[in-house]
Amino acid sequence: MPGNGFPLHPGYRHGPPPPPGLAPLDEDVNDESAIEMRNVRDAEKNEKKMPEPEVHEVPTNEPVAVSWDGPDDPQNPQNFSNSKKWVITAVCCALTVNATFASSAPSLAGDRLITRFNISEEVSDLVTALFLMGYVLGPVFWGSGSEMFGRRYVLLIAMCSYTILFVGQGVATNIQTVLILRFFSGAFAVAPLITSGGILADVWNAQGRGYATSLFGGCVFLGPSLGPLVGGFVAADPRLGWEWIYWVMMIFAGACTLFAIVCLPETYGPVLLTRKAVRLRKEDPITNRNLFSDHEKLDSSPHGILERTLYRPWKMMAKEPILILITVYMSVVYGILYALFEAFPVIFIETRGFTITQQGLLFIGIGIGSVLTTFMNLYFAKQVNKIIPKWKGFPPAELRLYSAMIGSVMLVIGSFWLGWTGNYASVPWYVPGISTVFVGMAISAIFTSLITYIVDTYLLLAASALASNTMIRSLVGSVFPLFTVQMYHNLGINWASTLIALISLLLAPIPFLFFKYGARIRQHSQFAPCLDLKIAKQIQEQEEVQRSRSRSSNATVNPAQVEEAVEPLDDSRAVNAALLENIQHLTNTVSEVQYLLNEAISSQVASSQSQRELVDAIRQLRSSIHSRRDSVYSIGQDPITPQSSYQMPPIPELYAPPLQAPAPTKRPTTHEWSVRMGPIDLSAVSDLHGTALSFARMTRRGNQISPQVRGRKGGPHILIMSWKTEEEARAFYEAWSEEPPADYATLSVVPNF
Repeated sequence: MPGNGFPLHPGYRHGPPPPPGLAPLDEDVNDESAIEMRNVRDAEKNEKKMPEPEVHEVPTNEPVAVSWDGPDDPQNPQNFSNSKKWVITAVCCALTVNATFASSAPSLAGDRLITRFNISEEVSDLVTALFLMGYVLGPVFWGSGSEMFGRRYVLLIAMCSYTILFVGQGVATNIQTVLILRFFSGAFAVAPLITSGGILADVWNAQGRGYATSLFGGCVFLGPSLGPLVGGFVAADPRLGWEWIYWVMMIFAGACTLFAIVCLPETYGPVLLTRKAVRLRKEDPITNRNLFSDHEKLDSSPHGILERTLYRPWKMMAKEPILILITVYMSVVYGILYALFEAFPVIFIETRGFTITQQGLLFIGIGIGSVLTTFMNLYFAKQVNKIIPKWKGFPPAELRLYSAMIGSVMLVIGSFWLGWTGNYASVPWYVPGISTVFVGMAISAIFTSLITYIVDTYLLLAASALASNTMIRSLVGSVFPLFTVQMYHNLGINWASTLIALISLLLAPIPFLFFKYGARIRQHSQFAPCLDLKIAKQIQEQEEVQRSRSRSSNATVNPAQVEEAVEPLDDSRAVNAALLENIQHLTNTVSEVQYLLNEAISSQVASSQSQRELVDAIRQLRSSIHSRRDSVYSIGQDPITPQSSYQMPPIPELYAPPLQAPAPTKRPTTHEWSVRMGPIDLSAVSDLHGTALSFARMTRRGNQISPQVRGRKGGPHILIMSWKTEEEARAFYEAWSEEPPADYATLSVVPNF
């Protein structure tokens, strides 16, 4: 300790410590490495004195949408293996065949009912008519029920109830019991017809859905053709009672229901995400208290349910000319199918003396036609799949009408063929029998093609469109069997079939008109999103740009312009001189560009050199200040108080990076970045998650989004599509920002934190 009591600074032998902000020097004050090391130690000391930042999680009550865990989430039905998808498709086909089989199987057992209950022929026809009337009631419950509670839950309840009702029909002691139970059987049996299309859409993408839907459409008409075939053998066996046809249907229904219980999982995405949200809230009620699915935000009040199940389908039927005309055509085709069940006995049993068993075998022709239609639909689906990437997953709906156009012509030909060859007993039986193949193929082609056209036209609202369509065509189909026999008896086989053919001819232009003018009609629709029309506009603009570039690259010089340009040049020497002059100008231009490039590089080098010189000057200034301090005071003298609080600015490259506050804890299921699209009116959309998926599939990132909608009721709305990382949000934004849809005024990427 020196005499004045001033302690020596460790490592500093010549006096007290320097003023604040200056580092002490060792023996060699000009050693820059020593200066840098001391500055680092000073920075560490200053950082230790800094208070630690406190990170508080800001509580928020804003709901966070739950989405899938990445594009490969195994819980997403779209990621099921192909084998599992085909098993699910097989379940849907089996249930569909069973439901339609039960509609026509008792048609040839009418005589047994007449004998057992002593009823008229018209009352026996009600067995088929009331079953089809049940198809009118069922869609009200099963369509909306599958969207509220899930496909599997609703489908199994309906199939179990449908199977049990056969017991009552088999043990009935009066015709009233049979007819009432047949009506309720139809109401439960329509569930597979309503929900199977949604199940296939849940698990298959656009490419695979075409094949699965074609197979499903063929099964819709395979069942009605198998029903009379099996029913004819049961009714013709004298050892079996009248009730055995219902026992056969119950056994078939029980086997199909057991198949569904074992092999059909839940496939409806919104319901699966709701279960996931409930599970996460139950596991961590505090952290995950704001996690909800979009399905939980739907209006579950009685008014909201009635709006989706009853009001909206009939609003669409009243305002959509496409839906009106298609429903009329499909209703007539559906009625013709069930009219054939009553017309075949007149044509083949009364005219040609066939037995019930032989007549049932003739329905194989309708089944063969349905199978042939399936192969035709698979071919057209393959052609459409080739252009799906070009149309970003939304090809024009009119491409689905090829089968309907072919079927409309075949139905007219088949009806004339059946009537005028079946009217005369002298014509061999196989001639009208072959016509059933054409009729079956025509009916199946028209039906499946128009169903697919409705789905592609209305997309998310297709369930509502199909609900009203199913109700009306089922009602019309239930009426046709009530007057078919009387019509064939009064008009004759030839003219009754001619009447059916003329009605078919009158409606045959409908698919052709929609193929040509459907896109124009859909532009004015209130319910059709018309995504293919927006994509078509983008494709047209791209093609125009390519054509303009092609014309500019392949442009030829006008001969008149060439003559005008070479008029001042009298001889070849003048031409050569002009060429040399142009080459010299081009060379000078290249030299100027090279000079400017060198100047830019030199400026960059000079800027870097200036930065290095500035750092060296600061270091020298610091060293000189330390040296002057050493000459002013020494050991044993009082230190001179500095006249100012000046502190040397830190040299950035010598300091350690500042202390970073720890990042706040992230909730595991939140999404950090959003792409906002709007304003857009989404008041008519019930499935917002499906809407956002439809948009996101255009960039093939549909499994990672978490959509939300903000805005007042009735619009306009802002569609917020959240992503887990900024890269994913940027990729989606860039895909849309290149050619953004005209309906959106803004498109931006914003962080959620």
